[in-house]
Amino acid sequence: MTRSEESWRELEVRVEQLEQALHNRPRIEHAVGMIMMLMPCDEPMAVAALKQVSMTTNRKLIDVADLITSSIARGAQLPTDVADALALVLPPRRPGGVPTQAGTTSPGSRSHAVQMAGKLGR
Repeated sequence: MTRSEESWRELEVRVEQLEQALHNRPRIEHAVGMIMMLMPCDEPMAVAALKQVSMTTNRKLIDVADLITSSIARGAQLPTDVADALALVLPPRRPGGVPTQAGTTSPGSRSHAVQMAGKLGR
């Protein structure tokens, strides 16, 4: 294979990657929006949570995003590993729905991710 053929192939691979990213972006943004709505948290925290859940569960980011959106759409429960990973990365909430600072807890607080997983099981 000549140098120009290699360069051409590299460009084709890059175009395929970019097309896949464009295809996946709305699905990931949808999951981020759902996390923001249900937790509630801001966008950077929701994106970081999605990425961390992906790494923790050893699942592709798009697969985690699809699990979250499809579970909510179907009213199904999240897989345990995904719900547990979300509970670990999102800040706990104080009784009455007021979020605590990340990494702190208050008596009687429950992770909203666990609450969300319970809601999804309805």
